[in-house]
Amino acid sequence: AAEPTAATVQPPAQTQPQTPAPTTTMQADAEAMVARAVQAERERARSIRSMAQPSMRAGLLSEAQVEAVIDEGVSQAAAGNRLMAIMAAAEPPIPAGGAGAARITRDETDTHVEGLIAAMMRDYSGPGEQFREMGLKDMVMHLASPNHRYRGRKAVADGFLSTRMMGGAHGVSDFAYITTEVMNRYLIREYDRRGATWQAVAGEPRRVSDFREVHGVRFGGDLTLKDVKENGEYEQAMLEDQAEGLKLVRRGRTLTLTFDMVMNDDLNVLADLPNAFARHARRMENDMVWALIRTNAKTKSDGKALFHADHGNLAAAAGQISVATVGAARKAMWEQTAFGSKDAEDFLQVTPDQLIVPPALETVALQFATATTPVKDAETNPFKGTLTPFVVPNLGASVSGGSDSAWYLVSSELPPISVAYLDGYETPTVQTVEGMNPDKVTMNARHIFGAAPTEFRGAYRNPGK
Repeated sequence: AAEPTAATVQPPAQTQPQTPAPTTTMQADAEAMVARAVQAERERARSIRSMAQPSMRAGLLSEAQVEAVIDEGVSQAAAGNRLMAIMAAAEPPIPAGGAGAARITRDETDTHVEGLIAAMMRDYSGPGEQFREMGLKDMVMHLASPNHRYRGRKAVADGFLSTRMMGGAHGVSDFAYITTEVMNRYLIREYDRRGATWQAVAGEPRRVSDFREVHGVRFGGDLTLKDVKENGEYEQAMLEDQAEGLKLVRRGRTLTLTFDMVMNDDLNVLADLPNAFARHARRMENDMVWALIRTNAKTKSDGKALFHADHGNLAAAAGQISVATVGAARKAMWEQTAFGSKDAEDFLQVTPDQLIVPPALETVALQFATATTPVKDAETNPFKGTLTPFVVPNLGASVSGGSDSAWYLVSSELPPISVAYLDGYETPTVQTVEGMNPDKVTMNARHIFGAAPTEFRGAYRNPGK
């Protein structure tokens, strides 16, 4: 047999490695969702451990008990209740009555910390009474040394604070906890006290679970009642749906309580900073909402401006506030029909109750809306007393895209804007940033909010003259 030659010998076929299929969009979304869930779980566990630290140092809780609560998967608020229940169950029973009987009514560590927090907020009605004369500097000294008694700022040598903030029985974590708790309480109080002007054009806030865009789905269609047939058959209604998008925005700043502030005993800083931040949190909300009105933002469902001729809510001719122009606006709102309806007579009967104007039109709006007795019947204003004037500086010409002549009618029953908070973060918050610098406590102040135009039928715009 002939020997095979190099020309006749064929090398074995090489198997080409298969290129892995590209990651699909669905896979990427799933991975991102998992990453967010992992991050949220880490933050939850970290918050619970931080909350439990004072009780663990006092020997009231063990690390195993705290980890067990974390493993239950409960929220931070629920975890606080669980930890309190664990500590309450571990308290010794109250002995029978007698001269030497002792009663434990509350953990002394919690009472002590709550007293310091109350005193920092100038609340001396409860446990804060014992710290009435204590300032911010004295509180730090008190935390740094369990045997320290209030002696006034002159009794402490300079430099003591910077060397002892990290030491003592309590340490910097208690100081950071107390100051952060005080600032959060001030912040929530001031935030709630300040009204939100956006409430004039927005409905009840939604609460959403994450930062992804959420869709407010509107259902409607031909729901007109039809004659029932002789055989009892009902005509099928045709339903439609429409989705509007809304996405949350997170904004914030870093706040620092410095060594100098403490040494100067500037207790007002614990109230002034939250007060300023509460004002800016409300400003953030108002800026976002009124910018949608001022710039005539588009609705996502149809891609048209909120105030548009096709929406039947934009004046065909610009005019000043008057009986004629307001009457035309009310007519347009009265004739709005339900979403998805095929019946020309399916009127929503939208009745405006708010007259929204920039500062330049405040006097005109008040004169128009205030009830007065006319001299002649021809001078009667039938809309007096039916509209509440609402002055919004965010709409004026001093703001980019604003106007000193445009005015709006809005129905509070069908507001044009939807707003939302992140669930569990309905108010701005302050959170301590862990660090090793004994001369300062750093806190992140943040607020989470979202707004979008979602309903054109409850609002009307006149460009004015």
